[in-house]
Amino acid sequence: MSGATGKLCPVKGCTAHAKPNQLMCWPHWRRVPKPLNRAVFDTYADARGRELGGEARIDAIRRYREARDAAIAAVEAKEAEERECPSSPDGKHQIDTSMESGPHHCFHCEANMRPDARVRG
Repeated sequence: MSGATGKLCPVKGCTAHAKPNQLMCWPHWRRVPKPLNRAVFDTYADARGRELGGEARIDAIRRYREARDAAIAAVEAKEAEERECPSSPDGKHQIDTSMESGPHHCFHCEANMRPDARVRG
């Protein structure tokens, strides 16, 4: 783990590290839907705010945790959907090594399996 800083990305199966003060690794953070992205930022700022006290602070922390958990779940759901192939007998994508559909495509459904294409999704 040379050079690794921060904590592990919380997305199931990810071994990348999130930078300090970031929820998850950059490739996964880019996959968080914009409304959830904004909710995480807004609620994190509220939860970290020193001016809040008592019940207001507890409520801000609860809202942040809900936004955080929703963001993680959204990314995990996208990745689970990508792993499922509707045309494959076993339900999993298989890269077409014959290249009939082009490089990095599923043999069964022709979905683009190129890693950077999935991150943009």
